[in-house]
Amino acid sequence: MWWLSDTAIWLGYRCPVVFARVVRRSASRGWTREPTFNGNVEHFVDWADPEHPVQWSMRRFRAGRAELEARFADPRYADLHKVRIRRPAAAQWYLDRLR
Repeated sequence: MWWLSDTAIWLGYRCPVVFARVVRRSASRGWTREPTFNGNVEHFVDWADPEHPVQWSMRRFRAGRAELEARFADPRYADLHKVRIRRPAAAQWYLDRLR
C-alpha cells in the first residue's frame, strides 16, 4: 500500500513505552473481560501463548523496527513524505498541528 500513499507516519516509540502500553491494555481487558475490537475476550492464562499481544510485541519489536527503518530508507519510496515520531508527546504535537 505504500506506493498508493503520499505520507507514511511511523510511531517509533521506544520498547518500554510500547511494552507498557501492551501490558496495560491486556491487563485491563483481562481484568474487565472487555472484548477486543473483534469480539475476543482476554484471559490471563492466554498470556503464555506466543501469539498473545504481550508475547508477540516483545518478540517482534526489534524486527519490526528494522523493517520500518529499511522501508523508510528504500529508494522506491523517495517521493513519499515520511514522518517518524519517537515520543507520545511528539505524536500529540503533530496531531495538534494537523487540526
